[in-house]
Amino acid sequence: MTIKFKAALYKNKKITIENFKLKKPQRDQIVVANEFAGICGSDLHNFFRKPLRGNFKKWKKLKFADGHELSGRIVSVGEDVKKFNIGDYVVSEAVYHCKQCENCKKNLHNICIKRKDLSWFGHGAFSELSYLHQNAISKFQNTLSSKIAALAEPLASVIHAFNLFHIKKNFKILVLGGGSLGTLLIKFLNIKRIKKLHCLFRHPHQMKIVGNEARKFKDTNDQQDIFDVIFECTGSETGINDCIRLVKKGGKIILLGSSSKKISIDFQKIINKEINLKGSLCYSKKNNLKEIDISTNILLKNEKKFKNIISHVYDFNKISEAFNVAYDKKKYKSLKVLIQYPKNNFDKFYKFYLNEKKNSNNT
Repeated sequence: MTIKFKAALYKNKKITIENFKLKKPQRDQIVVANEFAGICGSDLHNFFRKPLRGNFKKWKKLKFADGHELSGRIVSVGEDVKKFNIGDYVVSEAVYHCKQCENCKKNLHNICIKRKDLSWFGHGAFSELSYLHQNAISKFQNTLSSKIAALAEPLASVIHAFNLFHIKKNFKILVLGGGSLGTLLIKFLNIKRIKKLHCLFRHPHQMKIVGNEARKFKDTNDQQDIFDVIFECTGSETGINDCIRLVKKGGKIILLGSSSKKISIDFQKIINKEINLKGSLCYSKKNNLKEIDISTNILLKNEKKFKNIISHVYDFNKISEAFNVAYDKKKYKSLKVLIQYPKNNFDKFYKFYLNEKKNSNNT
């Protein structure tokens, strides 16, 4: 019996769900039956705006599903995969890294010289099955719900941004931008016991999510030199220039927000104030621990704390509606929007691969 899986593709400014035949994983690949997938800001850029992914038109011709925030279970592994087993609960990093280049050897695999989005190699998170390189996979304990585990990838990005500098508990800190990264950051900094934590969010529902975990900062546009550290999570020209104005002399600005546009900044003010301006891309390792593993452990210990980050959950067949809700934050009061896959997918696809293996052994 032929079994197919469904994947969502971007086509003519629409998201269409198509059927694909199951295939055997490559030697270094893992096949994951996804349980949940999160819609990232970069996914919204790729679909609604100017794509962040290079050679986007070329990528679309491959007919692979996008998405990288996922949680699920392994249904099949390639011949060279030794550290993972069928049935393991896993999350995925967003990109392939080689483990061999000079940056990977320095535990900086987020800027691997051969770095490439995983969806260049197979279906990503917006698919019932994802075909992923083993270097990008991390296990999580099944005592952590798969729904919350889907937050592991964006939380790992937050952890990496925090780890870029030595941030003291008594620093005065501002988080600018109240999307899922900004709200995750507030909750993480709260866990780190940062005492003087402020936020500047656009929408009231974002403030409601963080509650009393941070003070609301009211910017009058003439204030300056207030904060020791600012995390910029909007990726906007206004946001970055506000950070330059509001950070103290000698202060630190960490850039998490992405933009597909060229941005003009007050260059001279960066020099005059000796601002330490740092980009933050994905995640790597800290003290030889993968930051995505640190992320799943934090979620395991603080599951209730992170639950309200998830504003909406949609069945996979309503993924187009989910994208619209994630995009219009003001109208739908959305934050992190998740896609949920059928609960019987693991059993269905596992049985297929098990039968394939038996048939292969018999021949």
